[in-house]
Order: sequence, then C-alpha cells, then structure tokens
Amino acid sequence: PRGDLAEPAQADSGGGGESREDVAAVPEERAEEEGRDLSGHLRTLPDGAEDETQDLRTLRGGDAADAGADADGSSSEGGATDCSEHLDAPLLPSAAGPWEAGGIEFFADFDSANCAEVRYAGDLDLSEGLVWCFDVFLRRDCEGTAFVQDECQWFHFGMRCPIGAGLVSGQRLRFRMHGFKLYKNRDGAFIADGMRPVVSADPRRADSWRVVAGRIEGFIDTPDGSLAFAFEHTVQEDALELRFARTFPYPLWAVRGHLARLCRRLSRSGAYVHRERLVYTTGQRPVELLTITGKGGKRGERLPALEGLEPLDERPHVFFGRRVVLVSARVHPGETPASYILEGLLDFLASGSVEAAELLQRYVFQVVPVLNPDGVALGHHRTDLRGENLNRVYRTATLDRHPSVFALKAAWLAASRHQGPLRLFLDLHAHSNLRGIFLLGDSPDAQAKLFAYLLGRRCGAFEYAQSNFADTVPGTAKSWAAREMGAALCFTLETNYSRGHQSPACFGPVIWRALGGQCLESLHELDSQERQRELRAVVAALRGCGPELRVPGPSRAAPCFAVIRGRPGCGCVEVIDGSEVLGHALLHESNGSCWVPWGELQFQPSQTGCFRYRALTQAPVTRTKSPRSPLLAPLEPGTVVTIVERLVVGGKLRLKIASGAHACWTGGWVSEYGTVLFDPRLGGIPALLRLE
Repeated sequence: PRGDLAEPAQADSGGGGESREDVAAVPEERAEEEGRDLSGHLRTLPDGAEDETQDLRTLRGGDAADAGADADGSSSEGGATDCSEHLDAPLLPSAAGPWEAGGIEFFADFDSANCAEVRYAGDLDLSEGLVWCFDVFLRRDCEGTAFVQDECQWFHFGMRCPIGAGLVSGQRLRFRMHGFKLYKNRDGAFIADGMRPVVSADPRRADSWRVVAGRIEGFIDTPDGSLAFAFEHTVQEDALELRFARTFPYPLWAVRGHLARLCRRLSRSGAYVHRERLVYTTGQRPVELLTITGKGGKRGERLPALEGLEPLDERPHVFFGRRVVLVSARVHPGETPASYILEGLLDFLASGSVEAAELLQRYVFQVVPVLNPDGVALGHHRTDLRGENLNRVYRTATLDRHPSVFALKAAWLAASRHQGPLRLFLDLHAHSNLRGIFLLGDSPDAQAKLFAYLLGRRCGAFEYAQSNFADTVPGTAKSWAAREMGAALCFTLETNYSRGHQSPACFGPVIWRALGGQCLESLHELDSQERQRELRAVVAALRGCGPELRVPGPSRAAPCFAVIRGRPGCGCVEVIDGSEVLGHALLHESNGSCWVPWGELQFQPSQTGCFRYRALTQAPVTRTKSPRSPLLAPLEPGTVVTIVERLVVGGKLRLKIASGAHACWTGGWVSEYGTVLFDPRLGGIPALLRLE
C-alpha cells in the first residue's frame, strides 16, 4: 500500500501513465488539460482523477515506484524501507469515523482529515426553518498514542446523508468545534477575528472551496465551562456530501499533482528539473527534493550522496557558477497556506517571464514541498508521528527519530558545499496569533531588511513593521541555515490564516499564491544592478545612517482620498501610492488594490462614511483633528468605535469618532498608526485595526 494517500491519477508521474522519463514529451494540449495555466489557478481535473478518500487505516507503506528523475531522462528506483520499528504506538488515528449524528454520517478517513467525534446537538426551530446543530470534537496531534500532544487547531471532516437522501439547498447547519488549543495575544484576547472555515461540495476540485455561507460566531462559552468555535453554513445547492475545514486545505494528493504538472511545464520550457526521494519518514512516506534551474552550464558530475543515508535516487547535476536558493514547506502540517505560497513560487519559475528566466540562469532552486508528510496525511496541526515539532530539532536531528530533518540538512549542506553558496533561504509557515504577512530572520544586515522592504513594496498584504530580523530561535530551520551557511537572507516567511492589519479583507489562495511569486520578484530586484543607485537612500535609512524617506505622493500612512471620474458607484477611494509624474495611482486594498490613471482622480479633502475600528493598544484621543490638541480619555485595547471621517493632518492619518456613540470620546480624534515607518508607503505600527 502507498505511504502517501491517493492523488490524481492523471497527474501521477510515477505510475498509471507516463513515467518521469517521459516528462519532457507530454503533449502540450494534454498537459494543459491535466494541469494549470501560467496564471496559477487550478483547473477542474477529469472526473475521478482525484480519489483521495482511501481509508487512512489501510495506508502504511511507501511506493518504490515514485523514484526521482531528471527532466533529461535519467532516473533511479529504490525500495521502501520498513521503519515500523521506529514507533511502537499506532501510526494512524484511533478514530476516523464514520459517526452517526442526527441521521447524518460524518467521516474523517481521507487525506489530511481531522475529527475525533461528532454528536448531534438537536435542532433550532427558527422562523426561517430548522437549523441542524452538531458538536464536533477535534483530534489532538498523535491522539490515541503515547506521543499525544496538546496541539489542536486544524479540522477537516465530511458529512453525508443516507443513500437516497441528500443535503438540500437552503438547509442551515450549525457547528460547535471543541478542543481548540487557544492562542492569545499580548492583551489576553483570542485571535479569532477573520477566522473563516471553508466548505466544498466537490473536494476533488481544488477551486471548489468557499468560505462558509453563514454567521461565524467565533469562540463562545459552552455549558461545561469550556470554549468552542461556532459557525453556521447554509447549503447553497443540493449535495450528496460536504467537506468542512478550518481554512483552505492542501492535502498530499494536491501537492503531488501540482508537482507532476509543474515538472512537465518546466521541462517543456527548457529548464532542468530533478525529483528525488531523500528519505522515508517514520510512517513510510517519502520526503522529496525538487531541484530546478536553467539547463545551460550543467556539469558532468552530480552532487555527492547524502552523508549518513543510503541513496534512494540519483542526485541532481552540478551547475557551474550558480548559487543556491533553498525553500521548504509544511514542517507544521496544519499550516496549509505554506503550500499555496510554494505553489505560487514554483508557478512563477515556470511562467516564462524574463525575471523567471534570469533567476533560473542565476540560481539552483532546491525545494522540499512537504517536510512532514506523516503529519499532513493524518491531519496533525504541528507535530510528526512522535509528537515532535520538527522545526525545533535542526541542531539535534537524528536519522532514527527525525529522518526528514536529518536528510534535509544533509542535502542542503551538500548543495552549499558542492553547488554554490546560499543566496536565499525561505521556510514557509502560517501563524495563528500574529496578524499579517511578515518575515522572521537572524540577521539585522541591511540586505535582509532590503529584501523585506522590496517585498513590502510589491505585496500590499506584507507588513514590514511585523518583521523581526533578530529572531534567532535555536533548532529552527532558518536559524540553523543562517549559522551553518552564513547567509544574510535566511527567513521564516509567515502569513496569518485570516487577515492582516492593512485591510479587513481576508487572506486566501489568491493572496498566498501571489506572495510566492512576489518573493522571487523581490530577489530579482535585489540583484538588479540598475536599481542599486535608487535604493541607496533606502539602504542608508535601513542602517540608521540616513534620513527617513521623503515620499512626494500619497502613502499608506498618509493617503489621499479621491473619487474616480466616470465611476460614481466607487464612492470615495483611498490612494496609497503613485504620483502625477508616474501617471498612475495605487488604490488601497479595501478599494481593490489596483492602479488607476492619475488623471481620472478628483481629489477630496477627506473620506467620510461609517467605518468600524478596534483599538489594538491604548490610543490617545484629542478634542480636535490636530494631534497636539487637548487630550480626552484614551481608547483602551479592545474598544470598538465607529469612525465618520478620515483625513491626513501633519503627515498622520486621523480618524474622527462618531458623535453620541461613545460618551467618553464623542467627536474626538485618534491616529490610525501609532508609529510610521521610515518609508510611509509601508505604513507603520497600527494603533487601531479596521474591521469589516
């Protein structure tokens, strides 16, 4: 039996179709039918192409047929090693369903599922009709084994009606999710704003997942004194079954399907592509390494065998004069946004753009798509089969206890010693208790900060103010890489599951995929000699030896407001970048985050309306719009206020609190940002968070 779960048959390059030796010969029309266009949006695969519903309890072994291969046809095969002696406790969940609740069958026996039990909680008889209510209990990492951990945030389960029946359009469902490990921010409040579960009636189609259609209550008190996360969903169309998840899932079969299609696209474009198995995990699932670069400059020799490991596949070739970019994802299995970021990064390399082609000729990219496949398959949130956080064992990893990390370290050290020095290291993650998208690094070097600056100028959701360039955490991948390889650009890239501070818009696959490409665009810009003169002032400001940047036009911290001629339905929009000289203006994310012609804007002194904000810190309130006017009582953290006017005074974005709504602050003014960054186009540290 396969060690990783079933994947789309059409996308499997290891069997049932073309082999990896044939990867360069797949007709373009057929590959496009099976895969993804250059924009990175998933297409619907043929019916039956993604059978991911094998019972987890039958999946134990690895698949020796999934051997590595170069795009030029070289390949090797190796057998699966029996590693069952590494773990005395059961390898698989003790409970995967099905469970009967109120005449409905619930199940969690598929790739990346997590559910321990479902109970029927009765019906709510409302004027709009009956609401079916269920209590769903999450499964902790390694539940039912000696290694059980108090890690529980990911859920992913299905429900179906008996044969002959179905879920009817308009039926309302209510779920209370029990067992979350709750993370708190500094003031003790739960980070749940923006958290939106997703639902699909056809999980075989990756683009079928949608945010649930119903009220999301967030964390509520339950009769037994515990907390549960409650949400509702109204069935949108008749369905035989529904799947629910904490956020957009990315199971193993989806990873493998995307990699197979990506390899075909890259090889057709003339790139060098090599897939190899580094090692098998404790649960007998392969950990793969993908090597991508331009074909020119290939030497006859290959990278050496990995120290301390028996070879499973041939190693990739060495390329003359190219540095290395290392990327890894899903060390924490429940952090599915990491796979969407990686998908966007890899699709950028296959896009055929000038920037991608230059990067492929300059660097060798080594990518580990899933570092913890056991945890992903079994629906863990943070740990492996032994209940260990693999992103804390890089200093002490052993082949017996941490085979994936042990093998990955050996592969990366071999690349840095025999291929070329490390240029960029990215470990992709998702964050539960910090909002936004940000970088964590080990070096306060100006190059590291400049990379973050360039990423912030490209990605509106990236928050430079959240980034930390002195975040040395022993045992983590980026801290180990920074110490062992001596590179300044070693980062953990984090994204919140739900939202950031810049906009109330929720994060999702579109933003995450774009972020992956924007990381490589930022690297390309960092390398560009033409930009060095323009960036000198930025580097001086980053080093603290230069003044703050003067921005002649609008910025995120000090925007302009305007109406767009000929578009009366748009209302008053917020402009955060651009100039009359440039000829275009960038609109805030709340207004679409798009560029519009500068000449179409009719500027306004302020923006009026009804906006809701919540104080993140204690924020001073003044009597008038001037920040220097007499003070009223400050806004305390967590306070929600209604704002009726926004305008810029003395370079600060000021907000007028609605009259009569808040007795202590009625008619007062408060600043949206507590601190503005050296480049106001990056914003700053917000004092108030805009709500939907």
